[in-house]
Amino acid sequence: MRIIGFDPGLRHTGWGVVDMDGVHLRFVECGSVDPPDSLPMADRLKELGFSIGIHPALGFLAMGAALQKAYADLKANGETTDAIDLYDFGKFNDLVGFPAVWEFEKKYAQV
Repeated sequence: MRIIGFDPGLRHTGWGVVDMDGVHLRFVECGSVDPPDSLPMADRLKELGFSIGIHPALGFLAMGAALQKAYADLKANGETTDAIDLYDFGKFNDLVGFPAVWEFEKKYAQV
């Protein structure tokens, strides 16, 4: 049986191949892919063979920064000033799916 192993990393991705015969292992080959640190993250991922990168924390980190800025502005001024970019309330309702909730409520409301 041939076994291929990967040790993934964003700076260095190692790989190795061994053959197994019963309880005996035989080294076949190994190496690493080492994209230059100077490349942007997306290009490093491409060099490692990825065609897409998912950054799940991005939205939460951006949201945290926005909340911190908005609440600091509110605390300092007693109200939200023009220094804070706010999402349009109607568009926000659409974004989070409230129109579907309202339709559901109309459909099943007790009159």
